[in-house]
Amino acid sequence: MLLGRRLSDILGSKRIFIMGFVVLTLSSVLAGIAPTIEVLIIARILQGIGAALIAPSALSIVMNLFASNKSEMNKAMGIWGAGAPAGGTAGVFLGSIITAWLDWPWVFLINVPIGIAVLFLVSKLIPQGERKKGYIDILGALTVTVSLALLVYSIVTANEVGWLSMQTVSLLAGSIVSMAAFIAIEKKSKMLLIPLHIFKTTKNLLSSNVIMCFLVPPGYRCGFS
Repeated sequence: MLLGRRLSDILGSKRIFIMGFVVLTLSSVLAGIAPTIEVLIIARILQGIGAALIAPSALSIVMNLFASNKSEMNKAMGIWGAGAPAGGTAGVFLGSIITAWLDWPWVFLINVPIGIAVLFLVSKLIPQGERKKGYIDILGALTVTVSLALLVYSIVTANEVGWLSMQTVSLLAGSIVSMAAFIAIEKKSKMLLIPLHIFKTTKNLLSSNVIMCFLVPPGYRCGFS
């Protein structure tokens, strides 16, 4: 998502939003027709990439559309903020119904007509938006992604292999090292993926993010659910 935000700045939020929905829609097709578990896992990873492009670009689009009207901006941000938890709750409920009444592939295939409709409407309704000059911090994006992936995987598998097992300890250590590398890169980079000082200057930002880590299960949100 950090990389998606930066790409939105450089390439334009509308373009990244469209790109994200193309990836998400196509990967939903792949997940729905996946012949093996390996293909399904790859499709789910691609869905995550698509969603990671959509989320920051969508926020950027909302901010650009309502930047001139603070009152409307507050309303729009409220609706946008409510969309994520509402979507998560609806996804669990509707996913169980779809699986029971139809079959599990339809949990993914239902995304396809929605994605096509969004792509059609975006091209008609959303303006291009501004583009900024700069470069993409690939190394920073790589290290933070590796760090979080190792952290999530270590937690998910810890009950099976043991919290003090070599695998869990090694994965957690790798996550810490990768995060330290990311922080070091960000301190030196001129094109930051995230300005680290905002955790000090913005009230309650750090605590609210920590709380969100406990509220949202790893890998819970992917696709439209």
